[in-house]
Amino acid sequence: MKTSADKTALVPFGVDRKGDIYLAQDAILARMESTKVISELLRLITKYKPLWFASEKGPLDSAYGPPIRDAMRKQNIFCSIKASSRSQQKYIYATPVQSRMQQRRVHFPDNLFYRTIVAPQFLN
Repeated sequence: MKTSADKTALVPFGVDRKGDIYLAQDAILARMESTKVISELLRLITKYKPLWFASEKGPLDSAYGPPIRDAMRKQNIFCSIKASSRSQQKYIYATPVQSRMQQRRVHFPDNLFYRTIVAPQFLN
């Protein structure tokens, strides 16, 4: 039985015309209270102005969705939310990213956090 919450990942990224993925410098991977998750998400949305952000359907429907939408409305932040159900194991979803990594088409900032925390999560 788990005694602590899973880590939350907030990873801003972009995809260029060739399909290469570029991850932003200020990714977050940590255990956080829901209020912290929401404030960090809104900070990243305000900074990067994405067209949409993606989240797993379960957490978005239960803990995060209503407060995120409420905070976005209050702060006049406009960004679509794409929620998806995970019907398969994580490794199945990771395969396309792993393929791009093998082709050197995923570009990480060169810092200790990405080398020791983020990249191993992508590869595992």
